[in-house]
Amino acid sequence: MEIKVNHQSIEGNWINPNSIKNTQTLVLGSFNPFENHSKLVDYYYGRSSNHFWRTIAISINKNEDYFFQKGSGFQRKKEIMDDRFCCLDVINSITFSATNKQVLDSYLKKEIYFNFKDQKIWAGYTDFQRKDRIHLVREYNQSILEFLKENNSIKRIIHTMGANRVNSKGVKPREKRLNNYGFDDFFNELKSICNKKQITINYESWSPSDYAIKRGSTPKGNLKNWLELNLYLTD
Repeated sequence: MEIKVNHQSIEGNWINPNSIKNTQTLVLGSFNPFENHSKLVDYYYGRSSNHFWRTIAISINKNEDYFFQKGSGFQRKKEIMDDRFCCLDVINSITFSATNKQVLDSYLKKEIYFNFKDQKIWAGYTDFQRKDRIHLVREYNQSILEFLKENNSIKRIIHTMGANRVNSKGVKPREKRLNNYGFDDFFNELKSICNKKQITINYESWSPSDYAIKRGSTPKGNLKNWLELNLYLTD
């Protein structure tokens, strides 16, 4: 039994990064799962519990909810991104497979759709509630590579996946067994493009997730300073 979960950007037809003018920084994240009955967001880091847009709002002296106002929130995001930054996620979709459909459905509902944490989607498999082994296969976002090849304004890349996931020594998981389709191969191609186009990859990384903030792995002050510096918020 297999179930493919697409990224919300695919199902929601989010704005293309080429529609944001003169972007200087590309912000890379991981994944935002689409589910038919869940609330769709309008852009990356769009869950109200995430601290990305809330921190940016504070940095530009606005109320924390500034980018979440109904009817105007997305336009405000677009305005702050122009001449500064855009966002993309490295995973396009994840295919989950298990022998037991009921166990797989339960896992997706409890651990992916409604209780999502990044570390869950980077595993190769999980033994959910010791009932059945669930395997995960990730499809990486090739449009990131095409965007970088074609774009002439991006100067740097930052990511929100944490220094344990992506750093100057490599990525985790490497997935070498996937023969050019794994995370290591994907990121090596990204680095090759950046080298040719003189794009800087900043490996310092702070996750804006509510989980990271609450457990203390991302101090709010560090996140604020990092975003202000890399997203050109104080110029």
